[in-house]
Amino acid sequence: MRSFFFRIFFSFWAAMTLIGAGFVLVAASDDHSARRERFEFLASQALQHEAERSALFLERGEVAQAHQHWRALEEKLLLNTQLLPLQELATAPAAIATELQPLAQSVLHKREPSWQSFERYHAYVDVLPRQAPTHLLVVQLPRPAWWSFLGNPTPLLLRLLIVVGVSGLVCWALARHFTQPITLLRDATRRLASGETDTRVGPALSKRNDEIGALGQDFDAMAQRIDALLAAQKQLLGDVSHELRSPLARLNVALALARQKSGPEAESMLDRIEKESERLASLIGEILTLTQVDNLGQPYPMTAFSLSDLVREVAADADFEGQARDKRVTVDALPEVELYGAPALLRRAIDNVLRNALRHTPTHSAVTVRVEVDPGSNKVRLCISDQGPGVPPASLTEIFRPFVRVEAARDRHSGGVGIGLAIAESAVRRHNGRIWAENLDGRGLAVCLELPCQDT
Repeated sequence: MRSFFFRIFFSFWAAMTLIGAGFVLVAASDDHSARRERFEFLASQALQHEAERSALFLERGEVAQAHQHWRALEEKLLLNTQLLPLQELATAPAAIATELQPLAQSVLHKREPSWQSFERYHAYVDVLPRQAPTHLLVVQLPRPAWWSFLGNPTPLLLRLLIVVGVSGLVCWALARHFTQPITLLRDATRRLASGETDTRVGPALSKRNDEIGALGQDFDAMAQRIDALLAAQKQLLGDVSHELRSPLARLNVALALARQKSGPEAESMLDRIEKESERLASLIGEILTLTQVDNLGQPYPMTAFSLSDLVREVAADADFEGQARDKRVTVDALPEVELYGAPALLRRAIDNVLRNALRHTPTHSAVTVRVEVDPGSNKVRLCISDQGPGVPPASLTEIFRPFVRVEAARDRHSGGVGIGLAIAESAVRRHNGRIWAENLDGRGLAVCLELPCQDT
């Protein structure tokens, strides 16, 4: 039982059931004592009544009838009776059990009936007739089993069922009261970790004034702070990128003027400046694209479009670029799929993943594109696989963060600035999808995009 809910539920339920069952059994035990005492009283009274009846036979000298009377009771009530003449008892005291002899002597002395309980039976001893005793009556009545004094078992079972049922309902409500807010916090933590920085639990836990409610308030404060920091970071990137565009444009103008006035000896240096300027412009463009995609408040044109056509176009463009470096892009499976979303945004995401795969797949190899539709979940999965070195398992999730590089395969010599996959992740997330990477069994890395077939 790994579930915290069921651990609490079954622990509380077992404890309350044992306590309730204990109370029920104690109450039943009290009833058992009362029933046992009532049984002994009624049994002694009944035997005394039967002894008085047999005394009448003895007073009339009808000894055989007295013996017959007790034999009939033995067969009917499973008694063990002895009706012994006092003369015979005087000469043979061993006629009765040794443990009963003190009781018999006391009855003979007092000439009063006596009842005594032993481990295995109850004993009733009397002298008959009492005015002029001639016989000693010894009756052994087997002790009934203890459970026979519990009476009808149906009420006892009904009580136990009520205890189990009521305690189960109470424990279920108690466990739910404790674990439901924890489940809410866990789900909110997962959403926050997946990038939904607007996640809050306040409305669900606002009515709680306990420690869990305080934990929910602390979570909301943390989420709000993280959201503000990320928003400030994105705003800073966007502002800096915008501010850099103007001096970069002036730098290009100055570079063009410098080419006109410089001689051949400065040409190589100017080419180097122009190349670095182009890289800087590319970086600024990537940063601006990332901030625009991450800005959830910015609307994008949403329309129905064919994902199949979009993938064909992007794969054809990437294949054309890859041929210049002796690399290919092949499409293995491409069913016809219709989506509703922002085609320009998804085009950028797929193009970034494809370019990243082309950058790291070796020469004389191919990047594979495969599209699959899952009818059960109504989702489409697009997987792009290269034949490169892959990435360390610990970095499979980190590569979707901006400016993250894996030293083994994503150093500066491979090109790129570490923003392409971050843009793809943001674009997929805006379409209520998910993106992940996994190393292939043989060699290479597969990046998969999963999108709903319709807007959710």
